[in-house]
Amino acid sequence: MPPAEPFLVLNLGSGKNEFADVARWFAEPTTNPEARIDMKVVAVDNNPAWRADIVQDLKAWHTWYKTELDRLLRGPWKKRIDYIHFSPECGDFSIMKQTGVSGEQEIEEAVWLVIMGCAFMLELDPRVFTLENGYRGIDALRRQAIMEPLMPFFRKATLCKFYRYPYHKLGSWWTSVPEKVWSDRMPPLCAGRDLCPFKVWTNHHKREMQGGEGAEAAAFPAELCEKLVGMAMVTCRYYKV
Repeated sequence: MPPAEPFLVLNLGSGKNEFADVARWFAEPTTNPEARIDMKVVAVDNNPAWRADIVQDLKAWHTWYKTELDRLLRGPWKKRIDYIHFSPECGDFSIMKQTGVSGEQEIEEAVWLVIMGCAFMLELDPRVFTLENGYRGIDALRRQAIMEPLMPFFRKATLCKFYRYPYHKLGSWWTSVPEKVWSDRMPPLCAGRDLCPFKVWTNHHKREMQGGEGAEAAAFPAELCEKLVGMAMVTCRYYKV
């Protein structure tokens, strides 16, 4: 097997950018120098409070992406992107906005962000992609007409199955990761007789997503980010992508 190449990730709008923590862990020195993974994460978000490398409006990607990527990606990193993860803002698709609990719903603006984010991914042509949003609600992203072409790539996941993640968070996922790789590496849904520990023992989840707890609830558990990157690596390494 040839030596591992650098692994390039573009993270679009997933808040605190836990993917960067995975990259730091992969690059830590070990007793086996060959086990070190060179992984670079470029994060894009329009909120300067997050740890973004590119603070820009994703809806206007065509005006800045070449300049910004040329600035950040040089040498061995000037290559096809291996993996793009896209987490469009989920608030306007959520039950909270539909019921008026957390402000006025702006569904057209939210849909336009998804359209532009998907167009950006098509332009960059990554080897693997994932797109994530909430599952519940009559206006959920999975129910929007724009997602119909992507439904063959649809998956579901419940994040309460990840260690110390307190929220149930049933999520909609779209991904080019092969179904076998996904099912082998992602925990099964928290349902039936295969429940997370809190649901098994108390019949309740530790916390509910609709409590308005903001950034903590929006953040991905580190274990999930590691699994997503791992699935993307398996797909890049062993499948023709």
